[in-house]
Amino acid sequence: MSERSDTSRWLSEDAALGVLELSRGAGRELLNKGWLQPQQDGIFREAEIVEATILKHIRPSLGRSSEASNTWTALRKDGTVGGIVQLALSEDAALRFRLVFIDLTEELNARLTAFCRRANRGPVPASRRGRPRKTADVHALPLRATSS
Repeated sequence: MSERSDTSRWLSEDAALGVLELSRGAGRELLNKGWLQPQQDGIFREAEIVEATILKHIRPSLGRSSEASNTWTALRKDGTVGGIVQLALSEDAALRFRLVFIDLTEELNARLTAFCRRANRGPVPASRRGRPRKTADVHALPLRATSS
């Protein structure tokens, strides 16, 4: 099975959430709960876009939040999610369109086209700009007593 995914293309978290039509809050919730797990922190590639698109559609059918989380984790661990993602990224149309439990063809094509248009190419920069992390150290400077 040939794979069309280009691992040199990537999007920042905010750009990926835009492509997925998720608000920042909804996207952060999925990330914090482990529903979305980009291979590199804050960096999304085509496979993560496909996985998130599938997740958006099947999440309501997975049951209560804790049950759904356990089910999704088990499906990811046993390779089912990875297999579906690889099928969706496959260039073999016959295999790709057998994935009919939910017809995501148009939506996946639209999201992957948006990803390709917006994706950066090449290695991810060592440091990314953005808000400082909450773990920043704060140092107090001693003040000299002055007599007036």
